[in-house]
Amino acid sequence: MERFSNTTAIGVRMTLDYEAISYFHQQFGNVADAARPDANSTRGYPEFLQMFWQEVGFGSRKDGFVWLVNPQESSWLVPMFDLDRSLIPFARTSFGDFHLFDPGGHFFFFSPNHKALMLIAESFYTAIMTLSEAEYIEDDVLFARHQKMWEEGNRINATTCFCLNPAIALGGDELTSEIYVGDLQTYCHLLSQA
Repeated sequence: MERFSNTTAIGVRMTLDYEAISYFHQQFGNVADAARPDANSTRGYPEFLQMFWQEVGFGSRKDGFVWLVNPQESSWLVPMFDLDRSLIPFARTSFGDFHLFDPGGHFFFFSPNHKALMLIAESFYTAIMTLSEAEYIEDDVLFARHQKMWEEGNRINATTCFCLNPAIALGGDELTSEIYVGDLQTYCHLLSQA
């Protein structure tokens, strides 16, 4: 009987995971230039993330504001800010704010500018539903500034971001700091030292 219960629980969890992925596709749209990992590159990560990456891939939302990141290529973030080593980079904004999962499916927001880690959701299902909704990610001064930069032809890629000058940690602010395109890792390193 217990074996049946475990199988049933796994089936329910897989259904919820696929429902979340389906909802994500509907809200987020197709990932621009999606790169899907091979099975070896995601080995060792939680099953729910492996399934998501296989179905969705890494890449950006059409407007370039949200990027689904390859955790191996963003592995520098966690030690750079002395975060819990179990945290897995999952997504980021064009201004270098990150979303991370822990192995249990808890979902966090991390701002390198503010050096603040906040719990956003307590399950993969809720996390994916939240991240895919425009109301969550676009209710921000930086989104408006991103749109202006994007419309003016200022583009970023998987390794670059929009940087504030001066950065918030150095006395700048989201409304008035100048914006330039810079290397994501270098910008975060600067913020980690501020």
